[in-house]
Amino acid sequence: MIMNEKSCQIFKNGNVVKIVTAYKLDIGYYRLSVPIYVLDISMGVSSIINAVNDSLRASQDLKSCTTFTTKEFLRIIKERSLKVLYEKNSSCFIRLKNNHLTITPFNKEKRGLNLSEDKSIILSYDTITDKDYYIAIMSSL
Repeated sequence: MIMNEKSCQIFKNGNVVKIVTAYKLDIGYYRLSVPIYVLDISMGVSSIINAVNDSLRASQDLKSCTTFTTKEFLRIIKERSLKVLYEKNSSCFIRLKNNHLTITPFNKEKRGLNLSEDKSIILSYDTITDKDYYIAIMSSL
């Protein structure tokens, strides 16, 4: 079964995770937009996995994406600046395509974030348990 890629980015700072839906542009870049979830880790595995799955379900092409200015985006996710977001949070990117879930951590660099493809975790979306899914995400943050 071939399906479009679905994706989201997760930021973690302390006990707070921010799950942001990613929309793939036809030029290969992604735009982050709603739905956005800001959750405390104490809410538990199910709440976080449900939010990640909701974000992946919402991920579409750009035509269905609400766009924000950087200032509006930062207000929604409760961050002062992109610099603070990138410096104070660990981050990973999740892609779902053809029932393969790829979780890739980001490295912090001077000019932002860079995907660490060599540290990607690839899982079968159909057979993974919520607990293993959660552990894979948290180990990538």
